[in-house]
Amino acid sequence: MARDKDPAFLFYDGDASKDVSHMNRLERGCYFDIIQAQRKFHGITMEQARKILGKDFEKCWPALEMILSCEDGVFFIEWVRDSILRRKAHAEKQKKRIQDYWDKKKTEDHGNTTVLPLENVIENENEIVIGLKKEWQISVTKKYLGDKVKIIYDLRTYFQTTKQLEGLEQAGWTKFDEFMKANPSRVFESDDFVYNSYRNFCTSQPNGKKTLTFEELEKARQK
Repeated sequence: MARDKDPAFLFYDGDASKDVSHMNRLERGCYFDIIQAQRKFHGITMEQARKILGKDFEKCWPALEMILSCEDGVFFIEWVRDSILRRKAHAEKQKKRIQDYWDKKKTEDHGNTTVLPLENVIENENEIVIGLKKEWQISVTKKYLGDKVKIIYDLRTYFQTTKQLEGLEQAGWTKFDEFMKANPSRVFESDDFVYNSYRNFCTSQPNGKKTLTFEELEKARQK
């Protein structure tokens, strides 16, 4: 079966908890092996299940079979399949939006480039992942109970989510990759800390462009 190239799907811990409520610890471990296999192959045959679970197959398969669906000899966890299909549909929609944007851009004069549709922003119950995984990353920790940790691989896309990108580009502050490389694995206390650190980084490294004052930048952001 074809493998799914999408980097993520939403994990519904409530559905998983219901599935494993009757299982012991060994069976629960096998359950998550099945999730990984389904993520990779979209479903597994009985032969694949024996290969994946190894010596634990005979002990654990009866408990697993109780919560698995089966179509044409292929076993799968229904909520995992639904989640993968929804994620795939979302990715296709995002891809089309991006392509439509660039197709339209080709027919227009140079203008504001900050209206790109948000791409590769994945949100789950505990965190928000911004950008595809790269060598460098920074993160923003949770400040309040309802907040989510932000894992940032693409700083430009991150500033799109905070509505600060337009002002930064007007100021000529576009050293996004340089900032990421200079702050590998750094944890920031809030979005404001990221913004202020990035602003200080850009103003301390002249790039030949006109640099706006903080007051000028704030006015530009408010327009």
